[in-house]
Amino acid sequence: MAVDVLLELRHEMKAFIDLQLVAFSQEGVLRSKNSMATLTSALDKGVDVVGGIPHFERTMAEAKMNCICNPLVNMSIQGRHDTYPKRRGLMRVPELLDARINVSLGHDDVMDPWYPMGTHDMLEVAHMGAHALHMTGIDQQAALFDAITVNGAKTLNLENYGLEPGCNADMVILQASSKQESIRLRPARLFVIRRGKVISRMAKAQATVTIGTGDVTVDFCP
Repeated sequence: MAVDVLLELRHEMKAFIDLQLVAFSQEGVLRSKNSMATLTSALDKGVDVVGGIPHFERTMAEAKMNCICNPLVNMSIQGRHDTYPKRRGLMRVPELLDARINVSLGHDDVMDPWYPMGTHDMLEVAHMGAHALHMTGIDQQAALFDAITVNGAKTLNLENYGLEPGCNADMVILQASSKQESIRLRPARLFVIRRGKVISRMAKAQATVTIGTGDVTVDFCP
């Protein structure tokens, strides 16, 4: 009804003033029920422009969006041409996680002109993320480990992912006893298993240190 009245007013006052009418979705085009149909109807009647309040629309969290951060590549590329201080060039991962948004870490380029130093090692990605994102706390490192495993699976909508009965039996066995230890040491991948079959294996890494007259085996784990 408001649109009809204002269109009539615009016609009556056209000799005196130019009125531009705005289809303004007060409660949000996507959030409010029937808002899109009402907006379309207003435009069909001859309203001039579309307005709105962006922060009233559905948020990242409510829209169930996934976010991917690429610490290695973005740290190399973003802010490259800045004067000092240079930007870190990374999204707000801790804040997004606190907002219960699914965040995963990626590699983007592995070895090309944009980033020639990649190894496709996701533990290296998490290790850089811990530094660049200021996420060196124990719980934060655990969150980064999830960001290269379970969160990435959610982002890709993978089916039968995980270690529960009936899953695909795809896994990597690390020479480490915790998520934090995995990121800190980026240890040997003892076994890579695909659909229950070992497709790659690596010997356990050990260092031997001579102390006095004896040798001590060290694995750098606590």
